Amino acid sequence: PARPKGPSSPRMNSHRNQWTRPTSPDELRYLAAFDAMLRRGWRGNPRLASALDALALIVNHPRYARIEAATAAKAETGGNTLTAQTDAKLTAEIAKTLQNASTTLSALNHVTGDPKVGFDLAACCAMVQNESGGRMVWGHDPWDSGMYPKGLALPVALEGATVSQHDYTAYKARRNGGMQPQGCGITQLTSAGLQVDAERAGGCWVPFYNCLIGFRFLKGLFVAHGSALAGFTAYNGSGPAAQAYGERAVELQAGWQQRLNAALKT
Repeated sequence: PARPKGPSSPRMNSHRNQWTRPTSPDELRYLAAFDAMLRRGWRGNPRLASALDALALIVNHPRYARIEAATAAKAETGGNTLTAQTDAKLTAEIAKTLQNASTTLSALNHVTGDPKVGFDLAACCAMVQNESGGRMVWGHDPWDSGMYPKGLALPVALEGATVSQHDYTAYKARRNGGMQPQGCGITQLTSAGLQVDAERAGGCWVPFYNCLIGFRFLKGLFVAHGSALAGFTAYNGSGPAAQAYGERAVELQAGWQQRLNAALKT
């Protein structure tokens, strides 16, 4: 997928085709905070780390423009505004219920320039709570011998265990050989197609990329099916169990929205 435009990118003035100039000292603090968030999210990717280093040298030079804080602070998250100041509050609230809270938030923060992923934070938290509680673990779907006569790609002994790159590599080979896929990670990516998307993004076993692809897929389902209930239901599958999953997720989403709004007011 195309590389998302991170919030540390200089803002282009679409009318004059020129870079905006710095307007206040606060912009320097916002820039430093967003740069730190980007580094947390893309940690482990040497190419992107090098690009961020180069960007830091440019935007910190007085001859170049810096991003306008008011523009950088906006993200599509159900009406919530994500800024360096509010991140700590949101992360603390999410962490009361979910593991990997900062990763969940980062997957929203770092993709604000990608219209495929900018999404509702409460919906993402609800999905993560339903799927894994924020744990980076393998799923435990039963074997469908009719559809996958070769068996399960993941050994039963690893079901519920923490996902590692080593185990994922072995699993991937068996999955590509025609064995049954298993749910993986925080967003429990299960289809081979979604897992490959995460692999190409940076690693299905990496929490950030696992969330990135899962949130993108969930948003697509919301749009395609026209409602949160239908989108959540489709994320789980079909039938009575999926319908119950969707109904629970909608309730969780409403609860998360109240919690997040309250956290931002403190």
